[in-house]
Amino acid sequence: MKLDYKVAEEVAINEVKEFVEYFKGVEQDETEIKNSFPYTIRAMRLGLLILDEKLTPKLILEEVIKTETGAVAVSEITFKTRLTTSEYQRILNSTDGKKNDVGTYFRTRAFLIGQPVAMLDKFGRFDEKAIVEISTLFLA
Repeated sequence: MKLDYKVAEEVAINEVKEFVEYFKGVEQDETEIKNSFPYTIRAMRLGLLILDEKLTPKLILEEVIKTETGAVAVSEITFKTRLTTSEYQRILNSTDGKKNDVGTYFRTRAFLIGQPVAMLDKFGRFDEKAIVEISTLFLA
């Protein structure tokens, strides 16, 4: 399958590198970016990842999520780029005081993409991997 790239690889890598460095707060090696963010780079190359002037990422889904009637339920995700301490505490409290690292991880990821946890099952393979890569930048 030939992909219809909208952005050159070098440009996409540089954009993703700048994006990652901004949120991590440290310089990144280009090889490290290629190895750690391949789906993010591919999304950028396909024109599916859009960064505004504040580098807030919006991911246009490769596989749109539809309702049972065929209507579009979710076609894009705009990430929350900050998980505040109070929001993280709310997420931790939602596990009823039980140690549940996986549940906390899924609730946190759902919060960052503004979707309910149940929606995480609906994303296509590529979209899910891109979401996971991008979300890691906003976890303290």
